[in-house]
Amino acid sequence: MNSLEALFTRCLQGIYWWMGLVPLPPVSPLWRMLLAMLIRLIWVSYFLWMLWTGISYVLVDRSMSVSYLTGSVLFIGYSMLGLLIQAQTILKQRSYARLEDYRIQLELQMNRLSSSHYGHRSGRLLFLLGAHLASDIVKSWANSKYSISPVHIVSLMQKWQVRFHIIQLIRQIMELNQRAVQLRHSLLRLAAGNDLWLPYSLSDFKHLQTLRLSYGRIYECHELFNDCYGWGLLCLQLLCSFEFVANAYWFITEAYDSQRLYIFIFNGNTCFTIGSLVTALFWYGDASANNLQPSTASVMMGRAAFHLVLCCMGVRCNSRLHRLQLLPFGLWLCWLIAVWTGVPRYILAIPYCSLDCLIIMTMFVMLSSAHGFVLLDTLLKRRTHRQLELQLAVNQFTDRKVQTELICVFCVFLLAALQSLIVWFRLNTKWEWYTPIFWLSAPSAWVVQLKMIAFLSEVLAANERVLGMRRSLKQLAAQSTRSRQLPDVEQLVRLKDQYRQLHLLFVQLNAAYGLSMLIVFIVLCFDFVFSAYWLAKTTLIRSQSGVHLFPSLGFMINVGLLLTVTCWHCQQSFNHSRQIGCLIPKLVKPLGSKRYNDLVSEFLLQTLHQRFVVTAKDFFSLNLHLLSSMFGAVVTYLVILIQFMFAEKSAQAAARPK
Repeated sequence: MNSLEALFTRCLQGIYWWMGLVPLPPVSPLWRMLLAMLIRLIWVSYFLWMLWTGISYVLVDRSMSVSYLTGSVLFIGYSMLGLLIQAQTILKQRSYARLEDYRIQLELQMNRLSSSHYGHRSGRLLFLLGAHLASDIVKSWANSKYSISPVHIVSLMQKWQVRFHIIQLIRQIMELNQRAVQLRHSLLRLAAGNDLWLPYSLSDFKHLQTLRLSYGRIYECHELFNDCYGWGLLCLQLLCSFEFVANAYWFITEAYDSQRLYIFIFNGNTCFTIGSLVTALFWYGDASANNLQPSTASVMMGRAAFHLVLCCMGVRCNSRLHRLQLLPFGLWLCWLIAVWTGVPRYILAIPYCSLDCLIIMTMFVMLSSAHGFVLLDTLLKRRTHRQLELQLAVNQFTDRKVQTELICVFCVFLLAALQSLIVWFRLNTKWEWYTPIFWLSAPSAWVVQLKMIAFLSEVLAANERVLGMRRSLKQLAAQSTRSRQLPDVEQLVRLKDQYRQLHLLFVQLNAAYGLSMLIVFIVLCFDFVFSAYWLAKTTLIRSQSGVHLFPSLGFMINVGLLLTVTCWHCQQSFNHSRQIGCLIPKLVKPLGSKRYNDLVSEFLLQTLHQRFVVTAKDFFSLNLHLLSSMFGAVVTYLVILIQFMFAEKSAQAAARPK
């Protein structure tokens, strides 16, 4: 592994050097300095020529269509980004040198603490580069079959320089993250047998001093990294975001225009290459700020009937069933394979695909894909659910308020499903082309919503445990302010350990449901937009029966309630952790023992750094801010779809013979 890492590092360093992504070498070997200057000159000439070509494209074409102008702006923007990267390596040479020196010093310091461990950095980056190479091959093939982009071949060197620059940034961030993980593990080993995190020997003091210096060096490396690559990262984010939106626009316009398969392949691969690189860069950049250790667990519901429904729908595993629990997953997998095999043939037989057809196809693909992902995620994490079911079997809560709220949510789901079934049974007498798609996608929609309800039950159970601890802490604070008894150190230690277990519970909840919630929230948000569009269309056009209002309205009420209740209770988890932190200063006793007051201070720091936050795999936090953002996105997309609806009607009216 070390030999592969060293070989991969040498190859990348050579590529960086020939692409001008590293600072200029010292003047002492004159030939190397001259060769580096020649390489810079060649790259600058290439980017200037590309810039002039892009400007000439804009000046020659007088029609200035939106697609042509967007492509030209992207071409010019990437040329200017290449010039900025070359100027950055020359003007920031001192910062680059300091960053390299600090990186080497940090590596030597961390090697004294623990052995270096690089993980699978080379394998991940090699896989990323291989995927991008395959994507470029597919794009070149599509461009040769149908002339999509006249500058595709010319701009390949430009695109690969940007990609290798992003790989360079990701590799440096991964290395800094690895140093931070080593520092965290060293701190955990030092504090393993020490409740107050205070060194009692000279060796512990020296070890702690080395850790403090290492932390300062990691911080300085991050500061220098921002100084070296800050402006390039800003321009890179702007250009990648603009290109992603532009390709999505070309994808939609092509779906309306002539629906050529090669353009779909070209634009889809472009979105994949941009999205994978930017996602990897932001993922590892966010990990450098968090450095959370992953854990596995979740909270199980106590009610047997509700638990049995979730197990039969494939959104939860039963710890008491071993091989039998694989039966629902196998049946649902056969169902999805049959659906994915039959529905595309049915859709391709439709002679003309209107806006409604595109929306229904999008809903079907999203719901069925989310269904498959939820099943796979639940199956892979069945051990997690087993462990947590055993963990919470010791302390089951039966609060009537929680049970009532969960029963209300489940009843609304059943009423919405029953109402849509009744309406579609009535509409089945007037058979439409989209009726089979509804019947085939309805189980997927129910499974996705049940996964959300299962997650909500876990959050409610976790919140009740938090409320129980908050009540205990409130009673302890009231006793410490009124009485003059000696402080109960053991009770404080017990509450401190309980808070740590609750924080681990939320971390495990995120690990168990994070990926599923990421997919479920995205799918439900888009389905809410599509249902609102059909509701608005039926209301505005009045060309269909009023019965069509009820399925969309019932789905919107059900999904809106699910999203609101889930975000509300996730926000309450965070609020409870803050309220617990506000109660801890009331435990301080000026006349108490030093150990007790030190425990209170450590408990306060613990609540400050260990908040109860529910996230969708760290992409976004589930809270009321997310709900307001989703509401704004729904309004925006609804307005866009209504504009497309009126544009389609105008185009059909213009094409109709008079």
